[in-house]
Amino acid sequence: MTQDKKQESLISEKRLLTLAKKNQQEALSQIHDRYYPQIWRYVCFRLQDTHSCEDIVSEVFYRFLKTLKTKKHTIKNLQAWLFGTTHHVVMDHWRKKYRKPETDLNQDLPITNEESTEQETEKTIRLENVKLLMKDLSEDYQQVLTLRFVNGFSLEETAKTMHKSVGAVKVLQYRAVQSLRKELGQQGWLNE
Repeated sequence: MTQDKKQESLISEKRLLTLAKKNQQEALSQIHDRYYPQIWRYVCFRLQDTHSCEDIVSEVFYRFLKTLKTKKHTIKNLQAWLFGTTHHVVMDHWRKKYRKPETDLNQDLPITNEESTEQETEKTIRLENVKLLMKDLSEDYQQVLTLRFVNGFSLEETAKTMHKSVGAVKVLQYRAVQSLRKELGQQGWLNE
């Protein structure tokens, strides 16, 4: 993204936020349309339950609207606020889940193409394994990996969202990847 486009995007984000604070419906709609897909991807990567994902994304936008109505809170960077809030709501979900275990319903899906199904299954197993291993990482490691690799955030965007320097994000990302690589190697996933 060129510097002009970044500046234009930043200006339009600030303008949208200003209009949203005035409860302008078009601005609220544009914010929702712009950020919903990114927040959805972030949440779905962290959770496997579609209903929980829907609830969490809804909660993020509810909190956004609630924050706009209060005079105490100010949102300076819309993207950083939304993803910071998303991270906190996801972590709240995990805390609640540890207190109250859930059981998944077994849903048998019909197999249509054996070869593609086998490849998809392998891919799904690998992804699920990475997700499970990520749960053992620190919150910062989980957040940096999700923002950078699932949502495709730049280093600068990740740094703003996490309220850290770009250098700190680079170090966190490196250490998180090394931790995952070590665990995957120990489980034999990297030798295949």
